[in-house]
Amino acid sequence: MNLGVKKSLRKDAIIDFFLFGYLLGDKTLFEHIHQLPPASILEISRHGRKLTKYWDYEYDEEYGTSPKEELIDELGRLWQKAVERRIKKDETIIIPLSGGFDSRAILAAALRCAPKDKIITFTFGEPGSFDFEIGKLVAKKAGVKNIPLGVEKKDFEEQYNISMDDIEGMVDATPYFAIEGYKEIKKYGTHILSGYIGDFIMGSHMFPEMMKTNVITDNDYEKASSLILEKDLLHTLNDIKNLLSHSLCKKMNNPISKEELKKDKNK
Repeated sequence: MNLGVKKSLRKDAIIDFFLFGYLLGDKTLFEHIHQLPPASILEISRHGRKLTKYWDYEYDEEYGTSPKEELIDELGRLWQKAVERRIKKDETIIIPLSGGFDSRAILAAALRCAPKDKIITFTFGEPGSFDFEIGKLVAKKAGVKNIPLGVEKKDFEEQYNISMDDIEGMVDATPYFAIEGYKEIKKYGTHILSGYIGDFIMGSHMFPEMMKTNVITDNDYEKASSLILEKDLLHTLNDIKNLLSHSLCKKMNNPISKEELKKDKNK
């Protein structure tokens, strides 16, 4: 369908795509073509177009005056409540478990309100990679079933193209090509608690050096790539195993008291 829009590539959107793996805001890969903003309704009639935003995040300015420790405690309570709301009694819970903090935090919260035999974790990745090995290690320490799903190299191009069509090229398809893996997950249940881009939401993905870097020239791009690489190689797998063998496992297996749960539910 020809809408009279010239298809010229949008350079800043391309940079976003390769830096973050998806497009920010209402950008697309083309100039003059935009995504529908989140939580919005677009009405088109003979009288024109009308865009209505029906929901947005609410930020309480008073939070800025609260002590850091108090905010962390409240985040923990809200996180626990959010997970509990999504868990039904006697239902099998599926948790895609990677090496990231977000999926581990979901598992920790689920263990506080659901029996271990009702939790099944899946781990994607190449054997030996952080995501693959840490996911399996966390599941073992937590005492829950883990089903490893290796990277599918068979018919990779075909699966990649299917994924790109599904998401219209708006997100880097790298995490999405495991089509057969997702089919395997459905055999065990459809109630999936997935943690994704939790690090972005909490602000851990960006740090001062990255904020000061302009990605314009090839040298700038190399510098930005090095910053990201150095950030993601802070630990070896053995370092992480030592970390998991102590405090984290103790916290994951230490259920929250009934009094605390009642207190949270009444809020």
